[in-house]
Amino acid sequence: TSTLQLCNHVSKFLDGLYLFFQEFIFQHVCQMRVTELAGNAMKVQQALVDLLL
Repeated sequence: TSTLQLCNHVSKFLDGLYLFFQEFIFQHVCQMRVTELAGNAMKVQQALVDLLL
């Protein structure tokens, strides 16, 4: 049973590690998307200012 328990602990550890990396990648992608959207909003704002002048 100790081998089975060890396998269970290793499996849980690897699952947690996998979820950690998935969360890290998700946060990184979301941060990049927010930055991209903010940049696009600035471009639209600048285009509107240029149009009105």
